[in-house]
Amino acid sequence: MKISAKMGRSGQVVVALVLMLMALVILALVNVDVFLALRGKSHLGNAGDAAALAAARWQGITLNLIGDLNLQRIDAVCDIARKDPHDARQLAMDISAGISALQERIAFAGPLMGLHAANLAARRNNAPIDPGMTRLIDEAASRAALMESVPGSAWPDKWRDYSDMLRQIRSDGMAIGCDNARLFDPAADFSDGHPLHAKSFYEAVAGEDWCWFFLRDDMFSLLSSFQSWGSLGEPRPIDHDNPEFFGASVRRSHLDFRILREALLDLATAYNLAHVAGDTIDYAISLMDGNDIPWYTYDMSEWRAWTEMDPFGPEKLPILSAPKDEYNVFGAAAATRVIGNLDPLTPGVPQKAIVWTAAAKPFGFRETAGFKEPVTSFGNRPFALITPDFSDMRLIPLAGASEARLGTSDETWVEHVRSHIPVYMETGHTSKACPWCASLDKWDDAAFRRRGVDWLKDNSDQCVVTGGSGTLKGGTRHAH
Repeated sequence: MKISAKMGRSGQVVVALVLMLMALVILALVNVDVFLALRGKSHLGNAGDAAALAAARWQGITLNLIGDLNLQRIDAVCDIARKDPHDARQLAMDISAGISALQERIAFAGPLMGLHAANLAARRNNAPIDPGMTRLIDEAASRAALMESVPGSAWPDKWRDYSDMLRQIRSDGMAIGCDNARLFDPAADFSDGHPLHAKSFYEAVAGEDWCWFFLRDDMFSLLSSFQSWGSLGEPRPIDHDNPEFFGASVRRSHLDFRILREALLDLATAYNLAHVAGDTIDYAISLMDGNDIPWYTYDMSEWRAWTEMDPFGPEKLPILSAPKDEYNVFGAAAATRVIGNLDPLTPGVPQKAIVWTAAAKPFGFRETAGFKEPVTSFGNRPFALITPDFSDMRLIPLAGASEARLGTSDETWVEHVRSHIPVYMETGHTSKACPWCASLDKWDDAAFRRRGVDWLKDNSDQCVVTGGSGTLKGGTRHAH
């Protein structure tokens, strides 16, 4: 009997030791998984940040090359005016046409070099190839190959060449996506502003973030259903001046140089233009105004003062401190998205996706008469002509990269915008397999919306963001 009792106690000790050992093993595995998750997030963050900076660097290079050619064109026409040959107007047109044709290619090739450089930067930081992002590039290349030539363009094979460049960039697969792309497919890029085109709307519904609706009460009432939201808007025209990926937000425009006469003289001083002089400027202006060859300018619907992104503007970004005057310019930003996978060692824990999104933009300023000013102004007045002023790039909040278009490297989101939203607006029915459609189904429940209204009646005072000038309505998840 004594032997049997001793054996029983030994067995209990063994069981206890085994359980303790298993607990220690599981605890060790959990610690290893936490370490792997932190390391994976850090590596992915490095990849996403490096990719965004690489793309922004090429946006700056693109703008500088286009701007330098603008100045060379002005200087060349003024030189022709100074020499006054018998065929001065034709010479001015020929030079202008050649420079404009080169700028047209740079406006596309520069951002695509940014896409290539961003992909290489992500790969060098061990970001894995993402099949969804690769398919989006393939679709863009296929759409471009089917497009017709641009009327009046000096680049007749633009879309075919663009398609070939995209296919070459993705030849080994894409590790990054352009998360603020302008898609060529007209059905995929409607005018900004409709709530169904905002990812944050679906996330607010899924998380019952009622403050999101309160802070944006100018969009639509909480009590409304989709029938009262208005139309999706007209499809955005295809952009012939910028590629959809990391475009520099430039435009081909016709300028009235008579209005810019004094600015041309200031340009000559600021950029050492040898042939721009007061005695020939009027004749040169007549030569530049006398032809229909466009100039490359900033797209002023995209380029504006950074401080316009305030709590009462479309981005709802609280400015905690005013930027320096020379850097107070918003436009031409690059948002990138990289995805990695974590394979946990802990038994029963499924594989998890890690996503990192980053944004960067080129910066620069112009210095005249001892004052520094933004690139879109000259002599304290708005100035659209691109000049070579970009010397730096910095990471920025995601809201500073056109929040309304964020998410365009997410294949499921792009499919939802292209295919599901138009059907939903017509019929009120959605695809049950779509995660974004699940939020719409939830929103369609009148009791759900009523719960939000009731919550806001008692708690709307919590829906504030503290900014630099006090407590303000506003805020965005992409700004903090």
